[in-house]
Amino acid sequence: MDLACPQCSRSVHIEDSKVPEGVFKVRCPGCGKIITAEREPTSPAATRTQQSSTVSPAMEAFVKREIATLRQEILELVKGVPATRAQNVSPADESGQNPDNFALVCENDPSCVMTISNTLKQMGYSVEIASTTAESLKKLEAKSYRIITVDSAFPDDREGGSKIIGWINKLKPAARRMIFVANVSANTRTIDAGSAFFQGANIAVNKADLPNFENLIREGLQQFQHFYQLFQRLITDKERLV
Repeated sequence: MDLACPQCSRSVHIEDSKVPEGVFKVRCPGCGKIITAEREPTSPAATRTQQSSTVSPAMEAFVKREIATLRQEILELVKGVPATRAQNVSPADESGQNPDNFALVCENDPSCVMTISNTLKQMGYSVEIASTTAESLKKLEAKSYRIITVDSAFPDDREGGSKIIGWINKLKPAARRMIFVANVSANTRTIDAGSAFFQGANIAVNKADLPNFENLIREGLQQFQHFYQLFQRLITDKERLV
């Protein structure tokens, strides 16, 4: 940062790393006058962005596909082409079952499994448990789920959570946007949108906050549904006009 002394007009240089946030004062080395200056504080969002690692390839690919798919579908609506699917319809998966009522808990810790599964059951979901990365992927390949909770690591696989979420994010955008993914880990901050995004999930929940898991999930689901609210309205308006 470079400052100019109002008394003698001498230029005063201060290394950026030594400049404190907010209002501060320095003495002019020429005339001795006190110079008052201010540095804007760094926003928490900017700090998180600077500290975050790069987006995973799978998440980056999913976001690009999602944007392209939404753009194409909106163009089809504008041009009068019938919508290829309705957002409020949940077709049955290959097993013939509707995925709306199914949840998958990818977790090895028994106490966490109990808290998460009991909460989801109280919310009306039929819950299945997967205690390893391999078991989680096998279940994902066999059935569709509406809610999936994923720990960041398993005792036998430190990158298990990334593998599971990576598999989910490689789904076609129309299928991926129907799944609500919660990263439940001791190494994340609850309701940290930046952390959830970089992990490829829809919400992040620290295990210390599991006693409040139902409220967190309900809030996250509400935001998740609002995310596609405009697109759903376009679909509805188009079907009403056809």
